[in-house]
Amino acid sequence: MAEILIPKGNISDMLATPYVHDPSLPEHIQNVLMDGMCLRAVALSEYLKGNLTYDDYLTALDQTGIDAIDFHEGLENHECCL
Repeated sequence: MAEILIPKGNISDMLATPYVHDPSLPEHIQNVLMDGMCLRAVALSEYLKGNLTYDDYLTALDQTGIDAIDFHEGLENHECCL
């Protein structure tokens, strides 16, 4: 299995919430999951640029099925979604 290395201080990798492709899922579900990942990626980019507040970023996560409280608590525990 490949090892995922996160460079120290690379917050964009620490906050990334990727979609892991599962070909056994129906195509419409795959599309919803992919769209959610794209929305989260744009929201992360805008947050890092200072165009979104952290609360707005967490709202985007929540709207795409990522529990914002669990995500925030994971960050506090130095967990990464990759």
